[in-house]
Amino acid sequence: MRFTYLGWHGHQNLGDDAIHLVLRDALHPAEFTTFPTGLPAAFRAWARPGAELRDHRVLLGGGTVIGRANWRLPLMAALRSSKGGAPVMIGAGVEDPSFRGRHSFSGFGELRRWRRALAQFARVTVRGPRSAELLSDIGVEATVVGDPALLLAPARPAPGDCVVVCLGFGDDLWGHDHTAVEREVGGAIARLRTAGLRVRFVAVNPEDVPAAASAAAHAGETGCEVHVAATPAEFFSLLDGAAVVVAERLHAAVLAACAGVPFVSLEYQPKCADFAGAVAASARVVRTDRVRAGELAELVIETADDEDSTRRVYAAVEDLRTRLRGEINAIIGAPDCDRLLA
Repeated sequence: MRFTYLGWHGHQNLGDDAIHLVLRDALHPAEFTTFPTGLPAAFRAWARPGAELRDHRVLLGGGTVIGRANWRLPLMAALRSSKGGAPVMIGAGVEDPSFRGRHSFSGFGELRRWRRALAQFARVTVRGPRSAELLSDIGVEATVVGDPALLLAPARPAPGDCVVVCLGFGDDLWGHDHTAVEREVGGAIARLRTAGLRVRFVAVNPEDVPAAASAAAHAGETGCEVHVAATPAEFFSLLDGAAVVVAERLHAAVLAACAGVPFVSLEYQPKCADFAGAVAASARVVRTDRVRAGELAELVIETADDEDSTRRVYAAVEDLRTRLRGEINAIIGAPDCDRLLA
């Protein structure tokens, strides 16, 4: 089988790269090519589709692509260029138009314009319940299967007294003021240290290092080390001894859930709450325009102590993994594939 992958990857953002790698490996030995995401290159592919793509199926990857004009146009070009069968997706995210970001590309009724493209897919499967709800509002039936990165199955790290902090955001955030987030997180870190917890800063995108350093400075710590995780394996290794992950980047929360480590999500955009809702962790979400140092520190401590909630989250992850494997099986035509990825 041959697939043309349409999704953001190869730009040093761990979450997007993890989705690409997971889907490529899960569908192995299928041949993978990548469709251009930039509009000029996508238009050229649309105008002069190459023969090498004609027998490929389009695979819509991650992450939050549905409902954004900057993804709809490349998708329509890919659908025209690739004639290998009905296009497929696994756990795509839907942009929530209630979030008015600087670069969200979801205004002016954009989501309704996706109905024609989505009607061509064999099945519409999405990351979380909010994504499914948004599509239902425009008359598209979708099934929640979770984020594809949940197919990763690392060894569960031994718990400890360390809080792993992963700051950083994409194109915009609730409140439009990340300096305020860094200040409040720094205040929470100071309180957590007083409570006897260690803190480890991890960046899942090199661009996030300054935000971590700023939060550390607000906590009264200078010259702190910020670990940059370039691969899922590197991220999982940095969870050793973690009691909780404070995750602003979406896939810091996704990979923490993979490893069975409790997480608190700093919701910089609705996609964070969308994922948390899929894994029974909605109570662990704080919007970035509502982060307060004292309340965040209390939530982190409560999350570390709530073993029942952590078990429910991991049970939800296992259920989603079963659904994701079912989607892989349906795509490759295998009767029983239980593959999880290291």
